[in-house]
Order: sequence, then C-alpha cells, then structure tokens
Amino acid sequence: GTFSILSVARDVIGVSIPALGNPFWERVVAFTKVVAEQLDVDLKIVDCQQDEVRQVADIENLIAAGVKGLVVTPQTDATGPKLISLAEEANIPIAITDRWPNLDPTTHDWSGYCGFIGPDDETTGYDIAKALIEEAGVKKIVSLSGRHGLSVTAGRYNGLLRALEEHPEVTLLASQFSIGETGVGAIEVTENLLAAYPEQIEGIWTDADLRAVGAVKALIDAGIDDIQVAGMDLN
Repeated sequence: GTFSILSVARDVIGVSIPALGNPFWERVVAFTKVVAEQLDVDLKIVDCQQDEVRQVADIENLIAAGVKGLVVTPQTDATGPKLISLAEEANIPIAITDRWPNLDPTTHDWSGYCGFIGPDDETTGYDIAKALIEEAGVKKIVSLSGRHGLSVTAGRYNGLLRALEEHPEVTLLASQFSIGETGVGAIEVTENLLAAYPEQIEGIWTDADLRAVGAVKALIDAGIDDIQVAGMDLN
C-alpha cells in the first residue's frame, strides 16, 4: 500500500515592534520565538523602524496575510487606538505590550483586545532616580529620554520629577528628549552636555539602557570615570 504525509500548517501570530536595531527589542523577539515554540505557533515579525505610518501598513499587511493574532508595541501612544481598531475590524485578537496605547482593555467593549502588558513607567523612572540620588549620592543630574508622545518617555520622566521633588538638594541641570532607538544619539547628546556643564555633572539619568550605554561610551571616550549612570532594560 501507499501512504502520504500531510503537513499541517501552524497558526501564525503577527508581532510588530518599533526597532530591531535596539538590543532590547532583539531580546524581546528572541524570547517571543521561544514562547511560540512552546505554544506550537509560527511568528511573522515586522519592524516598523520607528515609523507610525509604516506600522499601520504593517498591521494591515499582517491581517491580509491571515494571521490568527497580533502582539503589538505601538510606535507612539497616538497610534495605539488605530492599530487596535484594525484588529477589531478584522476580528483578530490583539495584545499590546510595553507602550500604553491610549485604550483601556478593561473598559473597551471588544473582547478581542486581550490586554496590555508593560511596566509601571513612573515607578521605573522614580527608582532609576533614587538609585542615583540615594545609592550613588549624586547632587547634579542630567537626563536622557526618548521621543515625546511615548507613554514610556512621559511616565519615566514623571518618575524622575517625583524623586527630585523629594530631594530638593538635587539639581536637574538639563533634560534632553527625542534620543532615538540607537545608542549613537545618546553618545552625541552626552558629549554636548559634558561641554555645556564642564565638571558639574555627577549623574546621568536615562529612561532606557540603550541611552545609558551611549552615555557610558561618551564618558569612556572623554576619559571620565566619576560620573554615575543609571538606566533599565538589562542591556
């Protein structure tokens, strides 16, 4: 007799992230692949390269390709509701990660919006600042943040401000925003801050390790070893 082997295609989950050039997102993708194998599903991963318009198109293409679910990190807060509405129109379940999408899953009337999973950004920013102020003992700080329009940026910076309110003896010399998803911008900004505040900066608060690593690189290049740097993301 004869027999044939049937290949059964696995369900595909679409995953949209802001920037694969950031080591944090590389690790997120790597872990997502591990979980996909545990769940016996395939992934289609797309990188919007920090472009809101591109991300909307990516989600439309994933839906058209027939994915069974979506895991999305919105490029900006403002993009979130649009991405969720695209999933809702197609009746494809969606989960949002890392960046708040300006739409609460507990009050939204479509059950396909599975939920939001992410950090408490204000507490995170507060803890980063407390590490600099209370553990490292710095009194003069500069801050390096991501783009305006991101819940991560606003929340973590608000946490910094809350810590500063508790420590009036500490001075925030300068705040720099819109430092992108590569470490190069943080290097340049740190170099400029060192020139603007010579021998004044004692600590550098960053809202993500990509910026912390860039700041450290600038300090090493400048031969400076007595400025404390704090961040998060396990880079």
